[in-house]
Amino acid sequence: MQPLAGQLQRLGLARLAAAFLEVGGALNLILAQFLYVGQPMLSTWLPDEQLVALARLLEDPEAGAAFAARLRQRS
Repeated sequence: MQPLAGQLQRLGLARLAAAFLEVGGALNLILAQFLYVGQPMLSTWLPDEQLVALARLLEDPEAGAAFAARLRQRS
C-alpha cells in the first residue's frame, strides 16, 4: 500500500482518505465489493494488485485504521 499512500500524499488527499477510512464503516465494505466487481474497468487506472490490496484494506477495519494512522503520520 506504499504506492497508494504516496499517491494520496502527492495529491493532498491523505487526510481525507484517512478520515474516510476511520468513519466509513459499512460503506467501506460496499466500496470493497465495488472494487472487486469493477476491477476490469478500474485496472486502467490502478494495477490489479493495488485494487485487490485496497479492497482487502477496506474489508478489514483494523487494517484500515492502521493505514489511516500511517496516512496521518505522513501528512
